[in-house]
Amino acid sequence: MLKKKGFVLELWKLLDPVVQAEGYELVDLDFVRGKKASQVRIFVDRPEGGIGVDECSRLSHVLGNLLEVEDSVKGAYRLEVSSPGIDRPLVKEKDFERAVQRTITLKCDVPVDGRRNFKGTLLDANDDGKGTLVMDCGEDETVRIPWDCIARANLVFTTEELFGHGSASKKADA
Repeated sequence: MLKKKGFVLELWKLLDPVVQAEGYELVDLDFVRGKKASQVRIFVDRPEGGIGVDECSRLSHVLGNLLEVEDSVKGAYRLEVSSPGIDRPLVKEKDFERAVQRTITLKCDVPVDGRRNFKGTLLDANDDGKGTLVMDCGEDETVRIPWDCIARANLVFTTEELFGHGSASKKADA
């Protein structure tokens, strides 16, 4: 799992088994401490993809009750439970494995090959078991990025993925 630590890791360990028991997958979790109220953002999905508003609302009640009973978040907070959206965050190794041959964006904590930001096709999620991602960034540029350098990664949907094979303009002409 990408760089979840401290309080966020504690929340993850508390919430993940409950989310799974409800038949869903915990995709990502953010905690932002605020002056008046903190914010807990939980991104969930079905293992096969696609979660609705009613399901998020039901999970919000379940997880909110758990947070209250466990008294996990001190002080006032807002709880938000939502789908990961089309720019789904990639957090766990299996997220990256599912994203092979897909376009992703990636931000590193430290420069890799002189830069921190990458966009390209994920070719391999664990190059030879070495904990390295391999990306094709275009123009004959293949980059190997160590897993422990990754700060954040997301799926990128292409026009073809959103509108089918062929562009939206071709469909408009039909």
